Amino acid sequence: MNAEERLARSEGIEMACWLTPLPDLDSKLLFKVLTEVEPIRDSMVITGNAFETDESILPDLGPLSSLGKWEAVAATMDKKVQLLSGFEPTVTDFDEIIWQNYAYKFSTMPFLLSKTTQRREISISSLSLSEIIDAIEDMILAVATENTFNAIIDSIKKMFQVAIESEGSEEKTFYTQQGIISGKSSLLYVGYLRATVEMTYKSGEAYESLTQKIIIDNFSGSLDFEKCKRDSRTLLSWDGSDINEWMQNTSSANSLPNNSPAWKTSV
Repeated sequence: MNAEERLARSEGIEMACWLTPLPDLDSKLLFKVLTEVEPIRDSMVITGNAFETDESILPDLGPLSSLGKWEAVAATMDKKVQLLSGFEPTVTDFDEIIWQNYAYKFSTMPFLLSKTTQRREISISSLSLSEIIDAIEDMILAVATENTFNAIIDSIKKMFQVAIESEGSEEKTFYTQQGIISGKSSLLYVGYLRATVEMTYKSGEAYESLTQKIIIDNFSGSLDFEKCKRDSRTLLSWDGSDINEWMQNTSSANSLPNNSPAWKTSV
């Protein structure tokens, strides 16, 4: 067996492992874990996606040419992650297991190089949201152009608008996920930002964020173009997605960005 054959065998096993459905959780262990922590209150998932590119040249698509562009390859991969984890980005009902399964399947996707995981803890209030922008700018600096950053912030403001206009109990927890596909310096990055925000409803008005500390999680990686081409047969067998479909397939896509002055105010 030569080196090329060994690589094909190794990558085939890796792909088979990744495509294997997630196992059912041990119900006793799950019950034990969930009863040892505070139960989740009324909750909602809000999603947004953003794509921009600096127009730098990417490699030829080769056998993936029918997908048109590399960003469509990335969007198709994310769609597969959603199917494998049961995550439906337009559905706002929160399922904690599906939420965790999506992150696991995305982070173990066998097409990524230079994987990076980051976490930031910041303080916000209804009058001060600018630290969200500052933290995100710092976290995505290496993978995003200015246009990508602006698209991400615009999308996050849309998610925030969905949150404040929602209905529910007096206090509510919002789980937010911002998907990212970013072309920069002849690389294509894929990833997401996540944060959990507690809000309270002002009677007759809308939800507003409580004064709190929040954690922003960021995961990103760059596409391994050559591996994608080697696995073209597998990729082309999946349900495809172009970049426009990917950007629209979220719960906040049709919302207007929130224009609160709190985005410009520090704690």
